Amino acid sequence: MRVVLLTSSVLFVGCSSPGPAPSLTGVLPSKVDEVAGGAIELQGQHLKPSVTLDFDHPSKSVVDSTFTGRLSAPGVEVDLQAVTWQSDTVVAAVVPGGVAAGRYDVFLVDPHGRELKLGGALDVVDCFTTTCVLPDGGPIDSGGGFDAGWVMCTDFTFEDLDLDAFGRPGSGGFLCGAWRAPVDGDCNDGDGLSHPGAGEVCNLLDDDCDGQVDEGACADAGVTWARVLGGGPTWETAWSFAPGALWLAGGSEVRVRRDGGAFVDVSAACPSNINTCWAQASGRGYFSGGNNGIGRVAAHDLGAAACTSFRQLSDPVHGLVGFSTADGGVDLVGVLRNGRTVWGTYGLTSQERPSNLSPSFRFEDLHGVDPSSLYAVGYDSSAFPTRMKAFRLGADGGWVDEHVERLRGLPRGALRAVWVLDAERVVAVGDEGTALERTPFGWFRLPPLPTANDFTGVRAFGLGRVYAVEDEGSVRRWNGQRWEVLYDGGVGLRDLTGTSEEDLWGVGLLGTVVHWPE
Repeated sequence: MRVVLLTSSVLFVGCSSPGPAPSLTGVLPSKVDEVAGGAIELQGQHLKPSVTLDFDHPSKSVVDSTFTGRLSAPGVEVDLQAVTWQSDTVVAAVVPGGVAAGRYDVFLVDPHGRELKLGGALDVVDCFTTTCVLPDGGPIDSGGGFDAGWVMCTDFTFEDLDLDAFGRPGSGGFLCGAWRAPVDGDCNDGDGLSHPGAGEVCNLLDDDCDGQVDEGACADAGVTWARVLGGGPTWETAWSFAPGALWLAGGSEVRVRRDGGAFVDVSAACPSNINTCWAQASGRGYFSGGNNGIGRVAAHDLGAAACTSFRQLSDPVHGLVGFSTADGGVDLVGVLRNGRTVWGTYGLTSQERPSNLSPSFRFEDLHGVDPSSLYAVGYDSSAFPTRMKAFRLGADGGWVDEHVERLRGLPRGALRAVWVLDAERVVAVGDEGTALERTPFGWFRLPPLPTANDFTGVRAFGLGRVYAVEDEGSVRRWNGQRWEVLYDGGVGLRDLTGTSEEDLWGVGLLGTVVHWPE
């Protein structure tokens, strides 16, 4: 004999039921990051699933707990992800990243389409320009929650958003916990390299917060950015391997500057269409070029007059970086325009690792500080106009899509250059003055330029100390608060390199090379 027993059911408002009506009473946490999204819990009462038991055919017994959910605001509907029933009082869900900032109604929907609503229950917080800090002082993390933040205590502390152990004057209070410092005096709380006691360097900034700029750091009071080379091809790429020493390349021409001397033409036997280079601290350089369907990488010894050790690949290499080995050698990694990667010692092998991404993705640059912190940027060509993309290389050798295109207000186009500070702190720049920062809390967009100029190269010394060049000829710096124009020569620049803030080089059209300081 077959027996079917309905043990319980989800009861929604408006349905006839002998039992108490279910309800939603709250959401934890009540705030999430617009970029990272995160896990939330829908708190309520009598949120029991339907359970059907078939004693003749146990395999047909089911727990009907396939709930869905959504967020709703005027003109916006967003589906919740991973909605799962936890108990008769909790349903878990995930808010997807990229949701526009604002306050949302929360809906829980049973398999039959019946709904529970909690009006104005969830705030999606605008983290547009900087790391999100909630009203309690705690930062939102990538899991969607936030830490305990500041709590009342007997210690008098100051707000310290750049975590350099010095707080912002005027922000004192009897508070303890995250993002607080025991002393104030920070003249720029967006730049972790500027604070009392910091070393003063020649960079037009008040590093030590004493009210003076570059005191004792520059050779004299007249140093400035200056054009030190003109005439020649468009320099597409440069790499500084020691103070005052660098490689330049563009087209099929390569030049080197050793020990602060003249720029020497050493182009013999080098690839054509060179677009990227990298050099060891010893000065040995590597150059990549090519065109549709073919790529080349060549090594160049510092004292040689010609390139050597060619490797041929299926597509041009659009990003190249190396890491020193224990035996004094170097491991190189390159990313091809089509997303394939190549690795090698003292040169790239011809064996390519296939890309795990859509063939519509195109790569423009690669950087990392070690093999476990490699990031690449580019664009998605399947859309018109194209969409900006960023990726990190996973432990399995595959690219992980960072989905920066979901950032609010991001223009169409491409990301052109990337610089990695560590595994969680990255800067990327691109078209229409776009600059993005990756922090432990996700990706954020810095304020765009007042013009539509394109960024083409970047070098970062901290998240509050970012240097970039643009296609209209300017060198700019993000100082944690705003963009500064450091140099504007009116000739487009393509790349930026340097060993420190006291040795920066911009290169570009008409053979232009500019240097700080001169």
